[in-house]
Amino acid sequence: MSLLAKGITITVLFFPFIALAHVPFFESEVIKDIAISQVHYYEVTSAGEKEITLVSNGEKLYLTFAVPKIERLKEFRPRFKLVGPEGNVIVEFSTEKVVPRVYYEGFVGTYEWIYFEDHFETVPGKYRLIVEYDEAGKFWVAVGKIERFGIMDIIKLPEMIRRIKSFHEK
Repeated sequence: MSLLAKGITITVLFFPFIALAHVPFFESEVIKDIAISQVHYYEVTSAGEKEITLVSNGEKLYLTFAVPKIERLKEFRPRFKLVGPEGNVIVEFSTEKVVPRVYYEGFVGTYEWIYFEDHFETVPGKYRLIVEYDEAGKFWVAVGKIERFGIMDIIKLPEMIRRIKSFHEK
């Protein structure tokens, strides 16, 4: 079966699910097109800080912060702050005392602990999401509301599902 035929088959079979999903990325340092629905997965191996740049063209920023629901990560409690282009702190948030919302992602079959969901008006520029953590762990960040999948996203879907399940230790 040709690559195009595989893509069309996957599109037909999975379109109802794709329409409700985020485009997945792993270990991104820069998140562009923050209006586009996308999820960025991160695994950290020791205590530290991860800085992620979000590029805005002045659109609204929809931001979700979560940890995969894996028993060994139950005590993993990162903190983050969102810093605007002028250096102003827009929001500072700690997961330490938050009771997360449990979310089931049915397409891939994974569970998440959602710690933060909000939206913010932005001005054009580069925002910094600075995530701090005291131990090794995993987290993900989702942005955007506009569902937009390219043909390559659809063709790569089986591999992305495998990587997402692996991230969730499934």
